[in-house]
Amino acid sequence: MEQGYRVTLLPDSRPFVRVSANLVQQMGRPPADLLVCRCGSLRLPVRWESGPGVAPDEVLVSSGLAERLLPAAAWPHLRVRWVHGELRFGPLIGVLCNPQWHAKHKRLWLGKQLPALVKLVQAGQREGVLVYVFGLDGVDFAAECVHGYLWTERGWLPARLPLPDAIYDQVVSRKLERSRTYSERRQRLSRLYEQRLFNDGFLDKWQVYEWLHRDPRLRRHLPETVRFVQRQAAVAFLRRHAVTFLKPLHGSLGLGIVRVSHEADGGWRYELQTKRGRVEHRAGSAEAVLDALLPRLRRRPHVLQAGIAVARYQERPFDVRVVLQRDGTGVWRRTKVFARVASPGDFTANLARGGEAFPLAVVLREACEQPALRRSARNRVLRLAQLAAEALEQQSGKSYGELGVDLALDEAGRVWILEVNAKPWKAPDTERGRKDLVDLAFTRPVQYAAFLALQS
Repeated sequence: MEQGYRVTLLPDSRPFVRVSANLVQQMGRPPADLLVCRCGSLRLPVRWESGPGVAPDEVLVSSGLAERLLPAAAWPHLRVRWVHGELRFGPLIGVLCNPQWHAKHKRLWLGKQLPALVKLVQAGQREGVLVYVFGLDGVDFAAECVHGYLWTERGWLPARLPLPDAIYDQVVSRKLERSRTYSERRQRLSRLYEQRLFNDGFLDKWQVYEWLHRDPRLRRHLPETVRFVQRQAAVAFLRRHAVTFLKPLHGSLGLGIVRVSHEADGGWRYELQTKRGRVEHRAGSAEAVLDALLPRLRRRPHVLQAGIAVARYQERPFDVRVVLQRDGTGVWRRTKVFARVASPGDFTANLARGGEAFPLAVVLREACEQPALRRSARNRVLRLAQLAAEALEQQSGKSYGELGVDLALDEAGRVWILEVNAKPWKAPDTERGRKDLVDLAFTRPVQYAAFLALQS
């Protein structure tokens, strides 16, 4: 994305802009008629002029105009671009989340998500675009504005802002997203923005499996998976596989996953992943396992996925997370690749549940003795992740700016696609990894949002 022109504010109550001779040449017309200034959903025809004292990379904006467009806190890093015959400020990128403002303490509450949102705002400042956060209840469709929050050096400030040019969905509550009131307003926002709202909603594990299974290149890399519908069919599935994972359709962070194992002595073991840790039970038959789990399976929809004899690192199972993101030209790029190693005794490698992140090369050195096999395994992992992202987007008909693809290697070196996540968690800092990749993970969604905005 081009850098655009830096903005300098002039203390003048009249609404106008003053541009350089350089920009006049780019515009291809003399300053005679009114100029349309666009700031998110707000479009104002204003007087403009060209004169001395304006640097080639600068646009002077009167305080009278600035006050009509944005709050004062929005201006320090904002740039302006000449796009489609308009002088466009920003663009404005809205990050949809669920912010809660504490009026008494004058602070924003978003739990552990807050530092990640600050990183997105800072990425926007580097790119010369305005990034702000907002909740769906803050959208005023009739007035075409939003009650959102701006980040400044003094902290978060509530502000009335124009509707953004593009929206990056970072709602992390599945419960909120499934509520009726939220869903109706969300559909209205989706219709309004169409492809300019990306990563719209969570992914359904069964739907993802069906989408990927339609692609013949991916079908053989998917563990056998069925949706739980009827008890006897589930019993038959358990009997067919030495290990079966029961996963909530809308689960995340590894919570609610059950591993069922058919033991060598003929008995059965099932383990549940809960917030308090792993809970283990024994049963005498597959029917007994299902009877014990039926209340859980009927309360929330689940899929049954065949277990894989996954490769191990330091005697612990691991999977591979590949984070793919679109850049400022709309092209898929690989931002991060790392192995997630389960904590001792656990069967899920999710970092939120105590798993550890390691460079993939470190883990592969133990899993694959020969360098040629390590290179081959890495290349297959990366290729399948890319194909999965392309297939999912094509089948879903939705726009995605980032995806987290989870894959596994089995003991024979075969690569399997386990899950695809539309809301991959991005840590705002790192102790082991590369800081430049951490920053890139927050910069690319902002660049992609700006790309979508400037295409419209």
